[in-house]
Formats: sequence, C-alpha cells, structure tokens
Amino acid sequence: MHFEDWQPRYLAVTKDLGYSTEADQRAADLLAKLAYLRAGPVVGDEALAPILAHQPVFVCAAGPTLEEELGDRQIDGTVIAADAAAARLMHRGTMPEVIVSDLDGDMPSILQASRKGAIVVVHAHGDNMPQLEEYVPQLEGPIVPSVQCMPPAGTRNFGGLTDGDRAVFLADHFGASRIVLCGFDFGDEEAHPLPKDRQRKFIWGALLIASLDSAAVVFLNEYDAAHAGEAPGKGDLGAPPSPR
Repeated sequence: MHFEDWQPRYLAVTKDLGYSTEADQRAADLLAKLAYLRAGPVVGDEALAPILAHQPVFVCAAGPTLEEELGDRQIDGTVIAADAAAARLMHRGTMPEVIVSDLDGDMPSILQASRKGAIVVVHAHGDNMPQLEEYVPQLEGPIVPSVQCMPPAGTRNFGGLTDGDRAVFLADHFGASRIVLCGFDFGDEEAHPLPKDRQRKFIWGALLIASLDSAAVVFLNEYDAAHAGEAPGKGDLGAPPSPR
C-alpha cells in the first residue's frame, strides 16, 4: 500500500485514538537513523518479495487461541509472526521467516530469531522511542524499518495499526496468494475481555484488515476447509472469493 492510500485511514485512526502524528514522525525519524547505524543489514523488496509474493502466507497473531488453532500442523507456507507470537511459534519449533514488531513483545526471542536470520520489520510510533533506542542496535539480522506516518527516506509504510494487521498489510502489499489468519481474536469482549483502549485498537485492526477488501485474506479454518474440498464458510471478514 502506498502512503497516499494509507493516509486517510491513518488520520482516522489517530483522531479516534488520540495519537500524536507529530510524535509518530519523531519516532520515524529516529528509526531512520538507528536502522543504518547498526552492523546488520537493512533489506527491502529483494528480501521480502521472494518469500511473500504469490505465496501462501500464514500471519500468526498472539491471541489466546494460537496454539489451539495450529495444533501440531506443519505450516505449508511463509510464516509472519506478529510480535509476541514469535516466541510462541519458536516454542513449538516454528521459526518465522518474518517478524512484525514494535519491540514490546518477548524481546529475547525476537533477538534470537534475528540472529538466526528472521527478517524483523521494526515499527516506529510515538510511544516506542525508548524501545527503538534500546533494541534496534541489538538486532543482528536483517531489518525493515517501518513507520505509520509519512515515511522518511530509508523507511517503509505498508499500512496497518497493530502488529497483527500490519503483518496482513505487509503480505497484501507483496501480493501473497493467500493470507491465512492464525491466532486472531480481535479482542473478543466476552471470551477474552481487554482494557477499553486495547479493545478499541483491536476493533480498528479488524476494520483495517476488512478495508483491504482482499479475496486472499481468510481465517485458518476457512483455508483448511478449502483445501479439504469444502466450500469456505463466511468468517468475520466475509466469505472469500477465489484467490487472486
């Protein structure tokens, strides 16, 4: 997604949630500097396109149902972990190819995955400048500097608000053949109550994913049903048409 397409959504989110666009820009400028002062490489399309374009991509969020949904399956596609989901995937023996993180998850696991070659899409926003200063220099593997405002030179804006929906926007940007959602509950108020501010962020996350209007986005159970020859059901994001 290009910034001019993302900007109206970004402004709606910041207005509703009371975020500072000025603070976001300061964080973006900070990340643009820190990313290029470290020893590890900064990568872009040349690293992401081969593993995301025209591939089934499993986006794993850190919702409470992640382990139950995945069971003992061998994941047949590229795995993107949304922040804290990285540690839980690694615990089951799955090393994500990509981690999307604003650096507030299980950082020892994210740093370990980085050392082993996982691409970390490091996200800057107005509330995580201390984490950027602490952890960006420690990431030894390839990173992609990511922002949610107008991107400074050397950074990217793929769209999205939370780590989970940013990972979906990332896969959509590169034209994944399927974007399979695992561990997403979007803050189910009855099953998994959350503080109101976090609940509202998850609502926005669901709305932003739906705004992509992408036939590729399906829940894991719908993906499995399609592969079993059944007609996919209508999930919370709508019934998916045929893949692109």
